[in-house]
Amino acid sequence: MRLRRLTLWMCGRFSIMTALSLLLSVLFAPPVLAQQSAQLGRFLDQVQAADIVPGANHFGALLEIAPIAPALKGEEIIGYVYLTSDIVNTAGYSGKPIHTLVGLDVDGTIIGLKLVEHHEPIVLIGIPQARIDASVMDLIGFNPMQAAKNGEAPPQVDIVSGATVTVLVIGDSILRSAGRVAHLLSGGTIETAGPTRMVDPQGGAVSNWETLLGNGAVRRLHITVGDVNEAFALSGDPKA
Repeated sequence: MRLRRLTLWMCGRFSIMTALSLLLSVLFAPPVLAQQSAQLGRFLDQVQAADIVPGANHFGALLEIAPIAPALKGEEIIGYVYLTSDIVNTAGYSGKPIHTLVGLDVDGTIIGLKLVEHHEPIVLIGIPQARIDASVMDLIGFNPMQAAKNGEAPPQVDIVSGATVTVLVIGDSILRSAGRVAHLLSGGTIETAGPTRMVDPQGGAVSNWETLLGNGAVRRLHITVGDVNEAFALSGDPKA
């Protein structure tokens, strides 16, 4: 029961943070990778256009503004396809990128998803990828631009026991990247990257534990099982 409550609590926190992230992604879209760094091309050859954008029969040339491929039915553009890792950070539990192809229709609605490459150990040795694929299917039909405009929260992914981090990373990367790509396709601009900042290994000073606690550099929070149960009770969610 406690594990179920903890999972639900994590999902709730994920939903809130994803909603805020989505809104910021749409309003303040940061730069995407340069075309020469994009990996979309090597994955497009592995799929049929209709697998990502239903009704499409081929891909067009990548757009100049970002590594995004039009999906066409004959000569008509009916959607767009991109790779999440070309747009946002998608590092999973393994520390390596999780590559997912995402299809958007011309209005920016998510209409197709396909996990094409990952290095997640729990999925490679135990959990069937079909379960991971199914966990994000509820994201299909979601329009990040409309959600941001209306103040709506995005749908949640279905947690897969044993692969919670992997599933949350995939879902978060899909939602954040969809917001940024939809922003670009609607005429939004790409912000210029700011100056590169480096950590100064010679900077700072040696301090004792009491000093770090006193200035807020280190903080601690003590909670009990009772505190957690009370938080669930106050959440108003009967499932908790």
